[in-house]
Amino acid sequence: MTENFNLQRALLRHLDETPEVQILQRTKVTSIEQDSDDRGSWPLVRLDNGKVIRARLLVRSPNPSNCMWSDLLSPLQVGADGFNSPVRAFAKIPSYGWSYDTQAIVATMIHSPRGAFEGPNTTCYQRFLPTGPIAFLPLSPTASSLVWSTRPSLASALQAADPDVLAIMINAAFRLPDVSMGYLNKFILDAHTNGTPLSPAALREEIQWRERSHSIDQHSAYSSATNSGQPGIPPADSEAVPPLVRELQVGSIASFPLRYNHADSYLGEGLGARTVLIGDAAHTVHPLAGQGLNLGLADAECLSKCIQNSLASGGDIGVFNPFLSEYLSDWRTRIIYRSSPILSRAILGKSHTHVIGRQASQAVLHGQ
Repeated sequence: MTENFNLQRALLRHLDETPEVQILQRTKVTSIEQDSDDRGSWPLVRLDNGKVIRARLLVRSPNPSNCMWSDLLSPLQVGADGFNSPVRAFAKIPSYGWSYDTQAIVATMIHSPRGAFEGPNTTCYQRFLPTGPIAFLPLSPTASSLVWSTRPSLASALQAADPDVLAIMINAAFRLPDVSMGYLNKFILDAHTNGTPLSPAALREEIQWRERSHSIDQHSAYSSATNSGQPGIPPADSEAVPPLVRELQVGSIASFPLRYNHADSYLGEGLGARTVLIGDAAHTVHPLAGQGLNLGLADAECLSKCIQNSLASGGDIGVFNPFLSEYLSDWRTRIIYRSSPILSRAILGKSHTHVIGRQASQAVLHGQ
């Protein structure tokens, strides 16, 4: 695992070293429309700074009050703009999907390093709770990433709570039995609904009582309320659960709804020609298997090879040709069948998507 910030920084550094790439910063797309000029049906991308990105054409207006044509060459518009893709909407590519009625909480967790008698912090942990799975994904010896999928109401309450309360709940979620976690969830929800924030001390006291009622040894790794997690000889079962979270990195707590969505096609046609979709613009999947980023990177790799082959043959990369059509066939055969059977069926066959989607969501919600 690596943090998204590190990936972005590495990509931007590489782009800075690539003179053929121009980065437009501090601006956003306001609209995408079809060029009415009879010299070619190129997509026009209008920016909020007054510029217009037009493919294979350079025109500059002498009147400063008018829009200026950008000097970018873009015969192929790539939609890598996420689930609510404006590029997909411009190309009028239909998509289908559904919401899982689940919210994911993400954060960067800070914890003590593993001791001398333990292995390194390289093990991922995941527990399936009745409300959804919680995952602990290592980043470094003292930091790990959280992905907690749960009910939207509980996610809102946890995100609004004191960060220390969330850290305590994370530790408990990997250790307490389901019955006590259900009570703690209600404890958090009631405090949030009544507008009476729960203090870390009150939550810790409640967890201590529940650990005693479940006969959890206070020196066991399953005790989160009294176990300090300090260096020393660890309990014999210390590696059965993740390290105790001490705090959450400031500004790292966020949440987002989980949904499934798949475009009917990855290539635009007709008025949406010269458009191709990659990443979440083409397919949004549940993060349970951790395949969303991998699929997006595979899209980029596959499309870049198709473009290279087309250019090497003197072709127009924006036209639906054998090279660009390879993007569809190669993506399916090379990527999907290496993923899970549920993901394969959900993306490859419409007839299976609703059944598979219900089965997957039920498995997540019921901890199967």
